[in-house]
Amino acid sequence: MLPLPDAAVISPSPICENDNAVRLTPTTSGGLFVNTSYLDQLGMFDPSTAGIGNHKAVYIISSLNGCESKDSIDVVVNSIPDASFVSKDKVCLKDGPIAIMSNTIGGSFTVYSYINESGVFIPSLAQVGMNQINYQVTSSEGCSNSSTDYIEVGSLPDNTISLNADKGCEGFELELTTEVVPHCNWVINNETIADVNEINTLLEPGTYPISLEAISDMGGSSFKDTVVTIFNNPIADFIIAEEEVYITNPEVTIEDNSKGQIISWNWNLGDAAQSTTQDIQYRYKDTGLYHVTLEVADINGCKDNTSNYVQVIAEFSAFIPTAFTPNDDGKNDIFRPVGFSIENMEFALYNKWGQQLMNDSNFKSWDGTVNGEMLDNGTYIYQMKFVDKKVRFHFKNGSVYLLR
Repeated sequence: MLPLPDAAVISPSPICENDNAVRLTPTTSGGLFVNTSYLDQLGMFDPSTAGIGNHKAVYIISSLNGCESKDSIDVVVNSIPDASFVSKDKVCLKDGPIAIMSNTIGGSFTVYSYINESGVFIPSLAQVGMNQINYQVTSSEGCSNSSTDYIEVGSLPDNTISLNADKGCEGFELELTTEVVPHCNWVINNETIADVNEINTLLEPGTYPISLEAISDMGGSSFKDTVVTIFNNPIADFIIAEEEVYITNPEVTIEDNSKGQIISWNWNLGDAAQSTTQDIQYRYKDTGLYHVTLEVADINGCKDNTSNYVQVIAEFSAFIPTAFTPNDDGKNDIFRPVGFSIENMEFALYNKWGQQLMNDSNFKSWDGTVNGEMLDNGTYIYQMKFVDKKVRFHFKNGSVYLLR
Protein backbone atom coordinates (compact mmCIF):
# COMPACT_ATOMS: atom_id res chain seq x y z
CA MET A 1 0.00 0.00 0.00
CA LEU A 2 1.29 3.42 -0.94
CA PRO A 3 1.19 6.24 1.63
CA LEU A 4 -1.24 9.16 1.16
CA PRO A 5 0.24 12.56 0.42
CA ASP A 6 0.36 15.00 3.32
CA ALA A 7 -2.52 17.54 2.93
CA ALA A 8 -1.75 19.54 6.04
CA VAL A 9 -1.72 23.38 5.81
CA ILE A 10 0.75 25.42 7.84
CA SER A 11 -1.01 27.75 10.26
CA PRO A 12 -0.43 31.36 9.17
CA SER A 13 0.73 34.20 11.38
CA PRO A 14 -2.10 36.20 13.07
CA ILE A 15 -4.24 37.84 10.44
CA CYS A 16 -5.97 41.20 10.93
CA GLU A 17 -9.06 42.42 9.17
CA ASN A 18 -7.15 45.26 7.56
CA ASP A 19 -4.32 43.03 6.23
CA ASN A 20 -3.75 42.50 2.56
CA ALA A 21 -4.47 39.06 1.07
CA VAL A 22 -2.36 36.26 2.64
CA ARG A 23 -1.16 33.11 0.87
CA LEU A 24 -1.84 29.91 2.83
CA THR A 25 1.02 27.42 2.60
CA PRO A 26 0.37 23.64 2.44
CA THR A 27 2.92 21.16 3.66
CA THR A 28 2.95 19.46 0.27
CA SER A 29 2.59 21.44 -2.86
CA GLY A 30 0.76 20.28 -5.93
CA GLY A 31 -2.78 20.35 -4.53
CA LEU A 32 -5.55 22.93 -4.61
CA PHE A 33 -7.63 24.73 -2.02
CA VAL A 34 -11.36 24.50 -2.13
CA ASN A 35 -12.45 27.79 -3.68
CA THR A 36 -14.61 30.12 -1.47
CA SER A 37 -15.50 33.79 -1.49
CA TYR A 38 -12.43 34.58 0.61
CA LEU A 39 -10.04 31.84 -0.64
CA ASP A 40 -8.96 30.92 -4.12
CA GLN A 41 -7.60 27.55 -5.28
CA LEU A 42 -4.01 28.73 -5.04
CA GLY A 43 -4.45 29.63 -1.35
CA MET A 44 -4.82 33.41 -1.51
CA PHE A 45 -6.88 34.34 1.57
CA ASP A 46 -8.58 37.78 1.62
CA PRO A 47 -9.21 38.93 5.25
CA SER A 48 -11.37 41.88 4.21
CA THR A 49 -13.74 39.57 2.36
CA ALA A 50 -13.67 36.92 5.03
CA GLY A 51 -14.38 39.33 7.88
CA ILE A 52 -13.68 38.94 11.55
CA GLY A 53 -13.88 35.38 12.93
CA ASN A 54 -12.93 31.75 12.11
CA HIS A 55 -12.88 30.66 8.50
CA LYS A 56 -12.38 27.11 7.15
CA ALA A 57 -9.65 26.54 4.57
CA VAL A 58 -9.70 23.06 2.87
CA TYR A 59 -6.72 21.69 0.93
CA ILE A 60 -6.85 18.62 -1.39
CA ILE A 61 -3.88 16.87 -2.94
CA SER A 62 -3.63 13.62 -5.09
CA SER A 63 -0.65 11.30 -5.40
CA LEU A 64 0.73 10.04 -8.68
CA ASN A 65 -1.19 6.82 -8.24
CA GLY A 66 -4.39 8.70 -7.83
CA CYS A 67 -4.70 8.55 -4.10
CA GLU A 68 -6.38 11.70 -2.72
CA SER A 69 -5.72 13.34 0.63
CA LYS A 70 -7.65 16.29 2.20
CA ASP A 71 -7.10 18.42 5.28
CA SER A 72 -8.33 21.77 6.65
CA ILE A 73 -7.46 24.50 9.12
CA ASP A 74 -9.40 27.32 10.77
CA VAL A 75 -8.04 30.69 9.73
CA VAL A 76 -8.74 33.37 12.35
CA VAL A 77 -9.25 36.99 11.24
CA ASN A 78 -8.71 39.31 14.20
CA SER A 79 -10.44 42.64 14.58
CA ILE A 80 -8.42 45.84 14.54
CA PRO A 81 -8.56 48.00 17.68
CA ASP A 82 -10.58 51.22 17.80
CA ALA A 83 -8.13 54.05 17.14
CA SER A 84 -10.67 56.84 17.41
CA PHE A 85 -10.23 59.62 19.95
CA VAL A 86 -12.25 62.47 21.37
CA SER A 87 -10.96 66.01 20.84
CA LYS A 88 -12.24 69.52 20.43
CA ASP A 89 -12.89 70.86 16.97
CA LYS A 90 -11.88 74.39 17.88
CA VAL A 91 -9.75 75.90 20.60
CA CYS A 92 -8.21 79.29 21.24
CA LEU A 93 -4.55 80.10 21.21
CA LYS A 94 -4.67 81.19 24.83
CA ASP A 95 -6.45 78.05 26.11
CA GLY A 96 -4.63 75.81 28.52
CA PRO A 97 -3.43 72.24 27.76
CA ILE A 98 -6.14 69.89 26.52
CA ALA A 99 -6.08 66.12 27.17
CA ILE A 100 -7.21 64.20 24.09
CA MET A 101 -8.90 60.95 25.14
CA SER A 102 -8.55 57.84 22.99
CA ASN A 103 -11.28 55.20 23.00
CA THR A 104 -8.70 52.41 23.26
CA ILE A 105 -5.86 52.67 25.72
CA GLY A 106 -2.39 51.43 25.03
CA GLY A 107 -1.65 53.41 21.90
CA SER A 108 0.25 56.63 21.36
CA PHE A 109 -0.14 59.95 19.63
CA THR A 110 2.29 61.14 17.00
CA VAL A 111 4.50 63.69 18.70
CA TYR A 112 4.53 67.24 17.31
CA SER A 113 5.60 70.48 18.91
CA TYR A 114 2.06 70.99 20.18
CA ILE A 115 1.16 67.46 21.35
CA ASN A 116 3.00 64.78 23.29
CA GLU A 117 2.78 61.01 23.06
CA SER A 118 0.10 60.92 25.76
CA GLY A 119 -2.22 63.22 23.85
CA VAL A 120 -1.74 66.48 25.76
CA PHE A 121 -2.41 69.26 23.23
CA ILE A 122 -0.98 72.73 24.01
CA PRO A 123 -2.74 75.41 21.91
CA SER A 124 -0.14 78.09 22.55
CA LEU A 125 2.48 75.90 20.83
CA ALA A 126 0.28 75.15 17.84
CA GLN A 127 -0.14 77.22 14.73
CA VAL A 128 -3.19 79.32 14.07
CA GLY A 129 -5.39 77.22 11.82
CA MET A 130 -5.66 73.44 11.41
CA ASN A 131 -3.35 71.16 13.41
CA GLN A 132 -3.15 67.42 12.68
CA ILE A 133 -3.63 64.80 15.41
CA ASN A 134 -2.64 61.14 14.82
CA TYR A 135 -3.25 58.16 17.11
CA GLN A 136 -1.89 54.62 16.65
CA VAL A 137 -2.79 51.54 18.67
CA THR A 138 -1.92 47.81 18.42
CA SER A 139 -4.02 44.99 19.87
CA SER A 140 -2.66 41.97 21.73
CA GLU A 141 -3.09 39.98 18.50
CA GLY A 142 -0.76 42.41 16.79
CA CYS A 143 -3.43 44.22 14.81
CA SER A 144 -2.75 47.94 14.38
CA ASN A 145 -4.98 50.87 13.57
CA SER A 146 -4.62 54.63 13.40
CA SER A 147 -6.84 57.62 12.98
CA THR A 148 -6.33 61.25 12.09
CA ASP A 149 -8.28 64.34 12.99
CA TYR A 150 -7.65 68.06 13.13
CA ILE A 151 -7.99 70.71 15.81
CA GLU A 152 -8.50 74.27 14.66
CA VAL A 153 -6.67 76.85 16.73
CA GLY A 154 -8.12 80.34 16.60
CA SER A 155 -6.02 83.42 17.09
CA LEU A 156 -6.79 85.94 19.78
CA PRO A 157 -8.26 89.26 18.65
CA ASP A 158 -5.57 91.93 18.62
CA ASN A 159 -7.85 94.86 19.29
CA THR A 160 -6.72 98.32 20.29
CA ILE A 161 -8.51 101.15 22.08
CA SER A 162 -8.52 104.35 20.05
CA LEU A 163 -9.73 107.51 21.76
CA ASN A 164 -9.80 111.16 20.77
CA ALA A 165 -8.00 112.13 23.99
CA ASP A 166 -7.15 110.58 27.35
CA LYS A 167 -7.62 113.92 29.09
CA GLY A 168 -10.37 116.47 28.65
CA CYS A 169 -12.24 119.32 30.24
CA GLU A 170 -15.76 119.52 31.60
CA GLY A 171 -18.15 119.20 28.66
CA PHE A 172 -15.67 117.07 26.66
CA GLU A 173 -17.25 114.34 24.51
CA LEU A 174 -15.18 111.15 24.68
CA GLU A 175 -14.95 109.06 21.51
CA LEU A 176 -13.86 105.41 21.87
CA THR A 177 -13.37 103.01 18.96
CA THR A 178 -11.97 99.54 18.40
CA GLU A 179 -11.69 97.14 15.50
CA VAL A 180 -14.82 95.17 14.58
CA VAL A 181 -14.95 91.73 16.25
CA PRO A 182 -17.80 89.24 16.74
CA HIS A 183 -18.26 90.36 20.33
CA CYS A 184 -16.78 92.92 22.68
CA ASN A 185 -17.46 94.28 26.15
CA TRP A 186 -16.54 97.80 27.26
CA VAL A 187 -16.45 98.62 30.95
CA ILE A 188 -16.51 102.36 31.69
CA ASN A 189 -16.70 103.39 35.32
CA ASN A 190 -18.08 99.93 36.24
CA GLU A 191 -20.80 100.14 33.57
CA THR A 192 -20.72 97.46 30.85
CA ILE A 193 -21.54 98.27 27.23
CA ALA A 194 -21.68 95.23 24.95
CA ASP A 195 -21.12 94.59 21.24
CA VAL A 196 -20.44 98.08 19.92
CA ASN A 197 -17.14 99.11 18.39
CA GLU A 198 -17.71 102.87 18.77
CA ILE A 199 -18.84 104.87 21.81
CA ASN A 200 -19.51 108.60 22.19
CA THR A 201 -20.22 109.78 25.72
CA LEU A 202 -20.07 112.88 27.91
CA LEU A 203 -18.27 112.31 31.19
CA GLU A 204 -18.47 114.36 34.35
CA PRO A 205 -15.15 115.49 35.87
CA GLY A 206 -13.27 112.56 37.37
CA THR A 207 -10.92 109.67 36.55
CA TYR A 208 -12.38 106.76 34.61
CA PRO A 209 -10.73 103.35 34.16
CA ILE A 210 -11.79 101.90 30.82
CA SER A 211 -11.35 98.28 29.78
CA LEU A 212 -12.13 96.42 26.58
CA GLU A 213 -12.63 92.68 26.17
CA ALA A 214 -12.54 91.62 22.52
CA ILE A 215 -13.95 88.15 21.81
CA SER A 216 -13.27 86.14 18.65
CA ASP A 217 -15.79 83.90 16.91
CA MET A 218 -14.08 80.95 18.63
CA GLY A 219 -14.52 82.47 22.06
CA GLY A 220 -10.96 83.69 22.54
CA SER A 221 -10.65 86.93 24.49
CA SER A 222 -8.06 89.65 24.71
CA PHE A 223 -8.10 92.61 27.08
CA LYS A 224 -6.95 96.21 26.82
CA ASP A 225 -7.12 98.93 29.46
CA THR A 226 -6.72 102.70 29.58
CA VAL A 227 -7.61 105.62 31.85
CA VAL A 228 -9.40 108.85 30.94
CA THR A 229 -9.33 111.95 33.16
CA ILE A 230 -11.88 114.78 32.89
CA PHE A 231 -10.94 118.04 34.64
CA ASN A 232 -13.19 120.72 36.13
CA ASN A 233 -13.26 123.92 34.13
CA PRO A 234 -11.97 127.09 35.79
CA ILE A 235 -14.51 129.82 36.61
CA ALA A 236 -13.83 133.14 34.90
CA ASP A 237 -14.84 136.23 36.89
CA PHE A 238 -13.70 139.81 37.36
CA ILE A 239 -14.64 142.91 39.34
CA ILE A 240 -14.83 146.37 37.78
CA ALA A 241 -14.14 149.01 40.43
CA GLU A 242 -16.38 151.55 38.68
CA GLU A 243 -18.66 150.46 35.87
CA GLU A 244 -19.35 154.09 34.94
CA VAL A 245 -16.60 156.67 34.62
CA TYR A 246 -16.39 160.19 33.18
CA ILE A 247 -14.40 160.85 30.07
CA THR A 248 -12.50 163.48 32.07
CA ASN A 249 -11.08 160.63 34.19
CA PRO A 250 -11.62 157.48 32.10
CA GLU A 251 -9.27 155.14 33.96
CA VAL A 252 -10.85 151.79 34.82
CA THR A 253 -9.48 149.25 37.30
CA ILE A 254 -10.48 145.63 36.66
CA GLU A 255 -9.50 142.94 39.15
CA ASP A 256 -9.41 139.27 38.17
CA ASN A 257 -11.60 137.17 40.47
CA SER A 258 -11.39 133.84 38.60
CA LYS A 259 -11.32 130.49 40.41
CA GLY A 260 -9.00 127.62 39.60
CA GLN A 261 -5.33 127.11 38.84
CA ILE A 262 -5.28 129.85 36.24
CA ILE A 263 -2.17 130.31 34.11
CA SER A 264 -3.39 132.64 31.34
CA TRP A 265 -5.74 135.61 30.97
CA ASN A 266 -6.96 137.04 27.69
CA TRP A 267 -8.80 140.35 27.92
CA ASN A 268 -10.73 142.22 25.25
CA LEU A 269 -11.59 145.67 26.51
CA GLY A 270 -14.29 146.41 23.95
CA ASP A 271 -12.40 149.04 21.93
CA ALA A 272 -9.98 146.65 20.15
CA ALA A 273 -7.51 146.87 23.05
CA GLN A 274 -6.35 143.53 24.45
CA SER A 275 -4.22 142.36 27.35
CA THR A 276 -2.83 139.16 28.87
CA THR A 277 -2.11 140.50 32.36
CA GLN A 278 -4.08 139.20 35.32
CA ASP A 279 -5.44 142.60 36.39
CA ILE A 280 -6.21 145.64 34.27
CA GLN A 281 -5.78 149.39 34.59
CA TYR A 282 -6.92 151.05 31.41
CA ARG A 283 -7.85 154.53 30.19
CA TYR A 284 -10.57 154.74 27.56
CA LYS A 285 -10.19 157.36 24.87
CA ASP A 286 -13.83 158.14 24.16
CA THR A 287 -17.29 157.94 25.61
CA GLY A 288 -19.37 154.83 24.98
CA LEU A 289 -20.53 151.49 26.31
CA TYR A 290 -17.68 148.96 26.20
CA HIS A 291 -18.15 145.18 26.30
CA VAL A 292 -15.28 143.75 28.37
CA THR A 293 -14.57 140.01 27.99
CA LEU A 294 -12.17 137.70 29.81
CA GLU A 295 -11.10 134.19 28.84
CA VAL A 296 -8.98 132.23 31.33
CA ALA A 297 -7.15 128.91 30.97
CA ASP A 298 -5.86 126.66 33.76
CA ILE A 299 -2.91 124.27 34.04
CA ASN A 300 -4.92 121.52 32.35
CA GLY A 301 -5.78 123.65 29.33
CA CYS A 302 -9.40 124.02 30.41
CA LYS A 303 -11.04 127.38 29.67
CA ASP A 304 -13.93 129.58 30.69
CA ASN A 305 -15.04 133.09 29.77
CA THR A 306 -17.22 135.88 31.11
CA SER A 307 -18.04 139.49 30.29
CA ASN A 308 -19.37 142.77 31.67
CA TYR A 309 -19.75 146.39 30.57
CA VAL A 310 -17.98 149.68 31.24
CA GLN A 311 -19.81 152.93 30.52
CA VAL A 312 -17.64 155.97 29.77
CA ILE A 313 -19.79 159.08 30.00
CA ALA A 314 -19.26 162.77 29.38
CA GLU A 315 -18.72 165.08 32.36
CA PHE A 316 -21.84 166.91 33.55
CA SER A 317 -22.58 170.18 31.78
CA ALA A 318 -25.80 172.13 31.18
CA PHE A 319 -26.71 174.95 28.82
CA ILE A 320 -29.79 176.92 29.89
CA PRO A 321 -31.33 179.39 27.39
CA THR A 322 -31.73 182.98 28.60
CA ALA A 323 -34.69 183.73 26.33
CA PHE A 324 -37.18 182.06 24.00
CA THR A 325 -40.02 183.15 21.69
CA PRO A 326 -43.08 180.87 21.90
CA ASN A 327 -44.87 182.35 18.87
CA ASP A 328 -45.23 179.11 16.86
CA ASP A 329 -42.88 180.22 14.11
CA GLY A 330 -40.89 177.03 14.54
CA LYS A 331 -37.87 178.89 15.86
CA ASN A 332 -36.89 178.96 19.52
CA ASP A 333 -40.48 178.17 20.55
CA ILE A 334 -39.61 176.26 23.75
CA PHE A 335 -37.37 176.64 26.74
CA ARG A 336 -35.24 173.47 26.95
CA PRO A 337 -31.94 173.06 28.86
CA VAL A 338 -29.44 170.73 27.18
CA GLY A 339 -26.08 169.26 28.18
CA PHE A 340 -24.08 166.13 28.97
CA SER A 341 -24.52 163.42 31.61
CA ILE A 342 -27.97 164.69 32.56
CA GLU A 343 -30.12 161.95 34.05
CA ASN A 344 -32.99 164.07 35.41
CA MET A 345 -34.05 167.74 35.83
CA GLU A 346 -36.30 169.43 38.37
CA PHE A 347 -37.65 172.87 37.41
CA ALA A 348 -39.37 175.57 39.53
CA LEU A 349 -40.58 178.82 37.90
CA TYR A 350 -41.34 182.16 39.63
CA ASN A 351 -42.58 185.52 38.47
CA LYS A 352 -40.77 188.72 39.34
CA TRP A 353 -42.65 189.02 42.62
CA GLY A 354 -41.44 185.58 43.75
CA GLN A 355 -44.73 183.79 43.18
CA GLN A 356 -44.18 180.18 42.15
CA LEU A 357 -45.86 179.47 38.85
CA MET A 358 -44.88 175.82 38.27
CA ASN A 359 -42.85 172.99 39.80
CA ASP A 360 -41.89 169.97 37.66
CA SER A 361 -39.85 167.11 39.18
CA ASN A 362 -39.27 165.46 35.81
CA PHE A 363 -38.75 168.49 33.63
CA LYS A 364 -38.20 168.21 29.91
CA SER A 365 -39.13 171.62 28.43
CA TRP A 366 -41.44 174.63 28.85
CA ASP A 367 -43.64 176.13 26.13
CA GLY A 368 -44.38 179.41 27.94
CA THR A 369 -47.76 178.37 29.37
CA VAL A 370 -48.94 177.64 32.87
CA ASN A 371 -52.07 175.58 33.26
CA GLY A 372 -52.74 176.06 29.54
CA GLU A 373 -52.51 179.86 29.68
CA MET A 374 -49.73 181.69 27.89
CA LEU A 375 -47.77 183.96 30.21
CA ASP A 376 -47.08 187.56 29.45
CA ASN A 377 -43.84 188.73 27.97
CA GLY A 378 -41.26 189.37 30.61
CA THR A 379 -38.52 187.97 32.75
CA TYR A 380 -39.12 184.86 34.87
CA ILE A 381 -36.97 183.37 37.60
CA TYR A 382 -36.14 179.64 37.69
CA GLN A 383 -34.47 177.20 40.06
CA MET A 384 -33.14 173.93 38.55
CA LYS A 385 -31.82 170.76 40.11
CA PHE A 386 -29.88 168.38 37.84
CA VAL A 387 -29.07 164.73 38.60
CA ASP A 388 -26.15 163.40 36.55
CA LYS A 389 -25.46 159.82 35.51
CA LYS A 390 -23.43 159.21 38.65
CA VAL A 391 -26.35 160.44 40.78
CA ARG A 392 -24.65 163.64 41.71
CA PHE A 393 -26.74 166.83 42.17
CA HIS A 394 -26.14 170.11 40.42
CA PHE A 395 -28.14 173.33 41.10
CA LYS A 396 -28.64 176.19 38.69
CA ASN A 397 -30.62 179.42 39.35
CA GLY A 398 -31.28 182.12 36.83
CA SER A 399 -33.79 183.98 34.69
CA VAL A 400 -35.27 183.57 31.26
CA TYR A 401 -36.93 186.21 29.13
CA LEU A 402 -40.20 185.23 27.41
CA LEU A 403 -40.98 187.18 24.24
CA ARG A 404 -43.86 186.40 21.89
